[in-house]
Amino acid sequence: NYDRNHGYPCWQEKCGVANAPAECFEGTILCQHGDDECSVNLIEGCTKSLYPDVLTYMDFAVCIEQNYPSGGEACATELGLDWSNIEACTTDEQAAAKVSVANANVTAFADIPGTPTIFINGKQLSTTNALLYQVCNAYTGTKPAGCP
Repeated sequence: NYDRNHGYPCWQEKCGVANAPAECFEGTILCQHGDDECSVNLIEGCTKSLYPDVLTYMDFAVCIEQNYPSGGEACATELGLDWSNIEACTTDEQAAAKVSVANANVTAFADIPGTPTIFINGKQLSTTNALLYQVCNAYTGTKPAGCP
């Protein structure tokens, strides 16, 4: 049984560092929401590596998340991306491993303690209590009608 309070700090100390040892990223990848999430994470990571422009890969990520888990090809087609290249990345062992390590590093360096993890203006919230108030308080424009 994995105890996040003990196992995660140990992993973070040894593997959440620049140039972490390769063994930090070996073995089976486990995703909180199962195999479909792992698959979509890899598809999104491959898309990001092939189309590094943030607007391009984020449009794809939004689309595939809205059509989870099987909307990859349709989203790529809709956005003018080459699905065969994205799919090839996911099935190429070396490319997929490189993307998976990159994804793991993003997670490790973000030091995300759990879900949901919410950021407002780049600052991680310590609590989701009174979330609407926190969002409205941080908003600098004209407050929307829903703000207290």
